[in-house]
Amino acid sequence: MATPTTASNTLQNIYYKRPVGTPKPCNMCYRETRTVLWNPLDFFYTCDAHLTDPGFASAVESDPATPTKVTLSEEELKKIKDEWEEKQKKKKEKEEAAAKEKEAAKEKEKAAGDSSWFGWALGGNNAASSSASTSTAEGSTSTPTRKSPPALFSSPNAAPSHQKFILQRQIFAMRQTEFRKKRQTQQANTIAPRLPVVPRGLS
Repeated sequence: MATPTTASNTLQNIYYKRPVGTPKPCNMCYRETRTVLWNPLDFFYTCDAHLTDPGFASAVESDPATPTKVTLSEEELKKIKDEWEEKQKKKKEKEEAAAKEKEAAKEKEKAAGDSSWFGWALGGNNAASSSASTSTAEGSTSTPTRKSPPALFSSPNAAPSHQKFILQRQIFAMRQTEFRKKRQTQQANTIAPRLPVVPRGLS
């Protein structure tokens, strides 16, 4: 009994160009290539030169009127952005607290030095150096204006990078034939273990 055909196992004539790391022979000319035409049910290696041949495939221009599928919703993007800003705020608060502690420790050392005769004798120089070090510390601990988050949040509706192709009719018919053969082989391998075994030793 034939398996009913559904949308989930019907090969569609829409392929996406994708680069791969391991070169393999082109499905048409057998030259090594790193380019693959892929869809959820099928893929094959092809040279870039074939993709410019209208007798092989045609590139599909993206339709600006069609909204691009967004992986994350606007609420999720806003949540991620808020979390990022909260982390930056806490980081800045920690840096400011550390700077204040360092400044308080210097003031404490200065007060301890001024209480002694030696500190009083060199008070002018200590005061000048302390003032200079304090101003330097304040300059070094000042943080630049917080920048906006990465461009991830600026254009959530960016178009996909993979180019889309439609195969020429005869080329697609070849892919359909190979696809059916693979499906039939898979079905045979699935059914074979469940078939009854022929008894041995019968004359």
